[in-house]
Amino acid sequence: MGEGISAGMESGYAAAKAIEKIDLNSDLDLVELYTFYQNNIYTLKNYMERQWNFVANMSESFKCMKL
Repeated sequence: MGEGISAGMESGYAAAKAIEKIDLNSDLDLVELYTFYQNNIYTLKNYMERQWNFVANMSESFKCMKL
């Protein structure tokens, strides 16, 4: 597995790209910022959910991870 660190880095990169979109000369639109971030991590989120479900189906110990 081992995707945790990579996913964390990718999520951080997506957050940085969203912050880049901010116009420092105007009001901060947090909804727009968060929406941009969510769009950037959509594929990553879906991938990680598939991985968690895969692990949850492998062992009763990990059933709590099932989404």
